[in-house]
Amino acid sequence: MRGRVDEILYLSGQDVAEALALIDPLAVVRSVLLAHAGGRVVLPAEAYLHWTTPAGGRARSLNMPGMVEGEGTSAPPVVGTKIINSGFSNPDHGIARAAGLTLLFDPQTARPACVMEGAQISAVRTAAVSVISLMELGPRSPTRVAVVGAGYIAETHIRLLLAGTHGVGAVTICDIRLERAEALRRRLVDLAASVGVALDISSEPRVAVDGAEVVILATTASEPYLGLDVLGNARLCLNVSLDDLDAMTLLQADRLYIDDWQLIVADDHRLLGKLARQGLVTGPGVLPPQGGRAVDGTLGQLLSGECDGRRRDSELIIINPFGMSICDLAVAAVVHEAAQRHGLGTRLPL
Repeated sequence: MRGRVDEILYLSGQDVAEALALIDPLAVVRSVLLAHAGGRVVLPAEAYLHWTTPAGGRARSLNMPGMVEGEGTSAPPVVGTKIINSGFSNPDHGIARAAGLTLLFDPQTARPACVMEGAQISAVRTAAVSVISLMELGPRSPTRVAVVGAGYIAETHIRLLLAGTHGVGAVTICDIRLERAEALRRRLVDLAASVGVALDISSEPRVAVDGAEVVILATTASEPYLGLDVLGNARLCLNVSLDDLDAMTLLQADRLYIDDWQLIVADDHRLLGKLARQGLVTGPGVLPPQGGRAVDGTLGQLLSGECDGRRRDSELIIINPFGMSICDLAVAAVVHEAAQRHGLGTRLPL
């Protein structure tokens, strides 16, 4: 991490993409989830700013600092912050919905050491958490996966999924705007064919989810539209966008896992946090009220063996990952190292 104190390394989107191709995000994210379970992280509450744009659209900015302690005394911690912004009407104007920056700080001097394009880091981290969840909690043979949403997060999920295939035979891409689903299918068709995975599309979530063993929700929904009746035969639901499932589904699923309980409780926008503040959902290991439920564990606890995983093939398991900045920062730190090794980036004066 150490460099000249009077300059900062800037990694553009292209630099980040090249460096990401050189690393294993699954290994990085897995190590952070374990560090989280072991109490070797600092994860403050996120700062949330939202506003209405001059044109009447929705916009928000999230600032999420964090620290991951080093494995030993010789390993420095990873310290930094993630800034990710969203303009929800951007796709209507041909602009990506999300954009942001990831900043890494020198753990010794606290000075900014690297700033990089952050949307790719965020997307890869998000997808890595989902794929790890699938590997640990998914059904034995998930022949069909339904991905609801056809944006950048959905694309990153499918690309990382196809990189390992994990027994998947077909993926249905669903978006209420069918042309977006078709555009994503075209971008992925060659990759999917190379690993023997069929791609189809739909504009109806109920149709797309029908028959899928694994459901990945990657939308911009702010109101629930899917319930237990729709999920049908699904055995694993990755509730990435957090507000697609209704309250009854979260309360009655066979198993419910999260990444960090305190982040969920502190958030007053997403459904699971609202249920927690209503007393209907309690944290891992806390006795729930009558008619409520406890979260079965964090992903870190699952990986470390502190809580049980799938008990029966027929169970419906829901993953409700709030999104931890520490995973972004750890991925960014490995990207930074790869960039330095390969001479990527531009050094700028502070």
